[in-house]
Amino acid sequence: CVLTQSKSLSEDAASALERANKVFALAHLRDGYEQEYFGAPPVFRIMTAARILFADKLDDGRWNILIEGIARIQVLEEVQREPFRIARADIVVDEIDPARRPETEALTYKLAEFAEQISASMPDEKRVLRNLVNTHQHPSIVCDVVAAQLVTDPYARQSILDERDIIRR
Repeated sequence: CVLTQSKSLSEDAASALERANKVFALAHLRDGYEQEYFGAPPVFRIMTAARILFADKLDDGRWNILIEGIARIQVLEEVQREPFRIARADIVVDEIDPARRPETEALTYKLAEFAEQISASMPDEKRVLRNLVNTHQHPSIVCDVVAAQLVTDPYARQSILDERDIIRR
């Protein structure tokens, strides 16, 4: 995922990212965020922990940032709001019922097959879907990749991110 940061990263934020091995939380803003956009707007508690793979500062002060999602996390508490937000969080563990593992694996395979079939008619930036069946990825990874590529409504994507039962997800 490539992000273009619309305003300059503060030196404090850049320094904190370096100390955190370039790992940060990518939050989805809740409805009504506009009133507090430059303060501490409301966010969903389930978010993505992401790692910065590459960052390039543009001449106009913005940044192009290449990130990789590494885990789903749940915010437990905010411990700092200024000059940027810092929170304690736990990794969200998917619920896979051992008795339903065969069903989970079959659905994962079908989802990967479906994604590959429809990706043939999609632009190259969706190529991540093209070999999903052969990657033997964990069911949650397949769900996350497909949702990231195919679900365009941000609130629908958030509801998928929030779901812990892998079959419902």
